Amino acid sequence: MSPLSSILIGAGSSIISYYAVTILKPRLGYDDSLDVLGIHRLSGTWGALATSLFADESIGGTNGLLFGNPQQLWIQIVSVIATAVFAGIATYVIL
Repeated sequence: MSPLSSILIGAGSSIISYYAVTILKPRLGYDDSLDVLGIHRLSGTWGALATSLFADESIGGTNGLLFGNPQQLWIQIVSVIATAVFAGIATYVIL
């Protein structure tokens, strides 16, 4: 992944976090004093998916969607869903 790609992912993450915390949370009215949903969940999802967009074989070993490998995006989507399911089940068990 090139430095410009990393900057784009970071900028996207910052924008997502900001709007999730300042607009989404008050609008939906959920209780999240540490802003876990807006910062970790949404920005982490963006980061995982964006990595599969910008991945470059010459730098990281496999190409992403923008370099002709749409399968990598699918792999990341499945990974994000699996992580969400695991976190949900683990949270339920802990509670």
